[in-house]
Amino acid sequence: MRPRPTAPVYSDRPVAFRGPESLGGQLLWLPARTHRFLGSVALLVSAVVTAAVVVPLADVDWEVGAFGPGFWCAIAVAVLGLLGSLKALLTGPRY
Repeated sequence: MRPRPTAPVYSDRPVAFRGPESLGGQLLWLPARTHRFLGSVALLVSAVVTAAVVVPLADVDWEVGAFGPGFWCAIAVAVLGLLGSLKALLTGPRY
């Protein structure tokens, strides 16, 4: 039986991206006809956060049991960031 993989040392890396992503979310509260520019910037930041989550998962052969609850929060940050940025990109102008 193979030993259970352990989480890499750099598994807390997505924590560094919470600041820029929350700043982008706060900028979306500004009144505007569309938020397409800010949505595209948020999509880029969310893509970096998603990459920071996927790389450690790939390093342990997609064994999600190797990570603790903090990593699950990082996965939630990545998924919700992608959803929010896509909503800002795809929402049409207000009339």
